[in-house]
Amino acid sequence: MVSYNMYDYIIEVNATPNSNTSLNDIFNQRDFVLNNNNYVINLNINSSRLNELFYSSNTINISSNMNTVVSSIVYNTLDKSNEKLLGLRFLEIIATKIFGHAKARAAIRNDSKFYEKSATSLVQQVIDGVNTSIVTKKMDIFNTYINQNRYNGNINNIPTPVNFNFDNTNWEFPIHFSFGFNDTNAGGYNLLNNGPNVGGTQFLNGSISVPILIRFNSTLVS
Repeated sequence: MVSYNMYDYIIEVNATPNSNTSLNDIFNQRDFVLNNNNYVINLNINSSRLNELFYSSNTINISSNMNTVVSSIVYNTLDKSNEKLLGLRFLEIIATKIFGHAKARAAIRNDSKFYEKSATSLVQQVIDGVNTSIVTKKMDIFNTYINQNRYNGNINNIPTPVNFNFDNTNWEFPIHFSFGFNDTNAGGYNLLNNGPNVGGTQFLNGSISVPILIRFNSTLVS
């Protein structure tokens, strides 16, 4: 059982069913088959599609179940309307922890790691982590899928590959958003030591690791 109170923020990604950013569509391959009495499960993320989900007009909601976060005045400076993950949400989190206000992001918004679609970009690291989690947990995903009766066939007779259908499912991935201000050219001197107490994890001794839950919401809206 997930304890949502352990995360500073819960970020929700809209993975709209029946669109090119649905959970089904962010996989290159998403099938299973019974081969020689062994289940072969193929789950491979399409990094380009997942990248589009983060960079495009798909929107991100932010909330928190942590009392010290929501009771802070600073929490109200976070934009509660939909925003993109890259460019705004992560920048707001950083600005909140460092400066005590979500909109105080001018000093860091030009960092190319937030905007360039490169192998080392922040969002690419999230994509890689999501893919690794899915690949390492694919048998658990299959068992959950079967136990929830999302496949209505005979699981002991699957001679040809069957596609997973992930519409109307929610996926949650815990991450730790770590950053710091350390000048290696000045003998490791911390450019900024401590940030304000804005609830949850505090920026201390030049660094911070913020626990965040990213939730992919693929529920059809009636």
